[in-house]
Amino acid sequence: LRKRAEKKGKQLSSVAAAKVEELTPKDEKSGKKGIFAVIVAALAGGAFALVLIEVDGSPAQVEDRLDTLRALGRRVFRPGVTASDPTSIERLWSIRRGASPTIARKAGSGLISTQFIEDCVVPPARLHGYLEGLEEILEATNFDAIVFGHAGDGNVHVNPLLDVEAGDCIERVRRVLGEVTDLVSSLDGTLSGEHGDGRLRTPLLSRVWAPHLTRAFEQVKERVDPRSILNPGVICPLPGQDPLEGFSPRQRVHPG
Repeated sequence: LRKRAEKKGKQLSSVAAAKVEELTPKDEKSGKKGIFAVIVAALAGGAFALVLIEVDGSPAQVEDRLDTLRALGRRVFRPGVTASDPTSIERLWSIRRGASPTIARKAGSGLISTQFIEDCVVPPARLHGYLEGLEEILEATNFDAIVFGHAGDGNVHVNPLLDVEAGDCIERVRRVLGEVTDLVSSLDGTLSGEHGDGRLRTPLLSRVWAPHLTRAFEQVKERVDPRSILNPGVICPLPGQDPLEGFSPRQRVHPG
């Protein structure tokens, strides 16, 4: 993250906030006691990135882990601050929930935020390799993008910003889609962690999943839907299916 920020000539800054609350009654019944905490880094205006880290454990463990994160913040960013009141925490979480509409509104004149590589997952230990490879692919195709998601799960949402009026836009989108697919496959990842494969990713599944697994998909389809009338072209591709068929991004209107 720091290397990418420095490469783009931007400054990393931070404000951290922590939420502390007792475990739910269900957890208490299991005999476990502890607290949750949320750390938010790089929240200050003009920051290159925002990071939310959730830690758990006993009160003493959580405080120790928060101290570790505060120390990391002082070393890598700027000193952080913590907050525990529900209003402040809700405001911080609302930033994450509002990411997509905010990106759409702020994408820039003539640019549209798109979701065609928005749900890839890799093993968390290999996330840095995915982000570095992704940066190289986007730079080579002259696309900027907003990246957000769930680092602890290795699930990253990538919203490339497209000038859809550019004559070579679809050609570059196709290149990005193919190269990201190969990158994810090389890192033992998958193309979708939350949103499903759909018709966009279905023609690419054979590049990610082993042949015996894609054949298993087909066998299930043949058994439960022999006439292929239920969502044709999803999970099991149709002959000659183009992942970008019907791809025509338009600016979406979000409330507020």
